[in-house]
Amino acid sequence: MVAVLAPKVPSIRRNPLTPLPLPDLPVACDKAIARNRDPTCPASAYHQPMPDAAWWSTQGHTSTPCQPRPRERLWTLTKGGKRIDAELLFHAEYGVEIQFLHEGVMAYGRRWTLRAQAVDEASAKRAELEGQGWSA
Repeated sequence: MVAVLAPKVPSIRRNPLTPLPLPDLPVACDKAIARNRDPTCPASAYHQPMPDAAWWSTQGHTSTPCQPRPRERLWTLTKGGKRIDAELLFHAEYGVEIQFLHEGVMAYGRRWTLRAQAVDEASAKRAELEGQGWSA
């Protein structure tokens, strides 16, 4: 077996607090230089629009309002003028969410992987509420 040795590279010791030397590059104008009226940096350079201004601006774009996702109402129960609804909300590849709404406001929600699991939970809750005097 032959051992291959890497060539020895001389190490350079330097103080880690000393910044590395920078190559001689043209220094960009900054706002402080422009305010101090440096002749090498004209102030007009800072009054031009950004080259990508169209990317973030809202000119020419019409915002479309969010459309609510369709829901499937499973059942509605009433008691003494109050209403409870059970609805399914589909989340594509993430599953199905069962939502229980009291007077149209969501009171409880849980996501299930399968639709059958969400329907089973809704059926169990309906049986519980019907036992307490709620009716369809």
